[in-house]
Amino acid sequence: FATEEPDGSITPRWRYVLRTVALAYGYMIRNGRLRPDYVRKLAIVMALHALVLAALLASDPLGALACFVSVVVANMFVNAWFSYSHHAGLSLKDRCGASYSNLSRLGNLITFNTGYHPAHHVKASVHWYELPSFHATIAARVPAHCYLAGELTHEAAAAQLARTRAAEEAATASAATRRTAD
Repeated sequence: FATEEPDGSITPRWRYVLRTVALAYGYMIRNGRLRPDYVRKLAIVMALHALVLAALLASDPLGALACFVSVVVANMFVNAWFSYSHHAGLSLKDRCGASYSNLSRLGNLITFNTGYHPAHHVKASVHWYELPSFHATIAARVPAHCYLAGELTHEAAAAQLARTRAAEEAATASAATRRTAD
């Protein structure tokens, strides 16, 4: 569980945000091992960012920090803040059930369709404007509890974590029982 503490409790949003921002590039590289084509794209984008940053720092260090570095860091914090609402209390084992959907038209307009998050988990290469139509093709596979109508509260995330953990334990016990019976 991405939002579970070692003691089994739900990770507070502030801790999730700080950890995600601090480890973001490490996560990208780790997850990229599964998709070498993404790592190559990431390497190209990072090299371009480094070149732009070096040029900006050479010409105007304060301007570079104010207009480039601060924007990138702020964007990372905003993305991590919203990412918590998409993942808290869910298992990462099932891509269709590893994140919440929020199909609010206004919310998705403002956030470039991040409410179609399970679609992103199933096929990360789908462009943001194609997420609604791709989501329609997988909607039947998205568990009912993964649809939200509003903001995810800490209490709701903790309750979902308990339900998800219980369901996974039951599935593991059922599989063990079937193996013993065979």
